[in-house]
Amino acid sequence: MADEITVNFSLTSNLDGENPIRLNPASMSIDKAAKGRFSTTITVGTSEETLSTFGELATEGLCVIRNLDATNFISVGSSTGSYLIKALPGESYFFRLIPSLTLYLKADTANCLLDITVLEN
Repeated sequence: MADEITVNFSLTSNLDGENPIRLNPASMSIDKAAKGRFSTTITVGTSEETLSTFGELATEGLCVIRNLDATNFISVGSSTGSYLIKALPGESYFFRLIPSLTLYLKADTANCLLDITVLEN
């Protein structure tokens, strides 16, 4: 089979002096070959910590993270001190993990709850 995962999103930006941006609706279909899923909510502290085990998934695939904190952001990266994602309070992101990758996580000024789901590829 193919296209077992569908992601829908939209983007609108209307800042004064900027040409309006509209990407609505946009969707993508993603193949999923295995049935595994890892899903949990973790507390991310203000000291860097790692997440490298995603249950019993053979090959990590699509990852969805959501910062559940109302005040602080969470930095997410792929090596010590090198962060690629700044998840502000309430924000969600999805991306494909490189298999066997370790995620590096760090909360801004106080512990934050992070909801994470990883689908097996």
